Amino acid sequence: LSAIGSLAERVRGPAKVIVDKFGGKLHDEMLKRGIAELFGCAEVEVITKGERHVPVACASIAAKAEYEKWLRSYEEKYGLNLHGRNNLAALFRHPHAREICKLKYIK
Repeated sequence: LSAIGSLAERVRGPAKVIVDKFGGKLHDEMLKRGIAELFGCAEVEVITKGERHVPVACASIAAKAEYEKWLRSYEEKYGLNLHGRNNLAALFRHPHAREICKLKYIK
C-alpha cells in the first residue's frame, strides 16, 4: 500500500478506484477500506480481470516491474535464486528466511 499511499498524496477524491483482484474475500475487504480511506473516494471496486481497464493494466505492469526489481535486489543481497520454483527448500533453510519472506513484519 505504500505506492498507493504516495499516489493518494497527489490525487485526492476520485469518484471511483478499480483494483485488480488478487486475494481472497477478506483481503479484498481490507484493501477496499484502506484505499477508500487513503483516497477519500466513494467507491472502490475489486474486480477479476481488472487489466481490461487501461489504467489498471498500466498499474499492473508497473507493479510487476517493481516486484522483479525487489526480487533481484534480494537475490543479490542474500545470494539466492528467487525466480525458480525448485528453490523453495533452500529459501526456507536460509538464515534470513524470515526477512526474505517478510515474516518478520507479521505480528
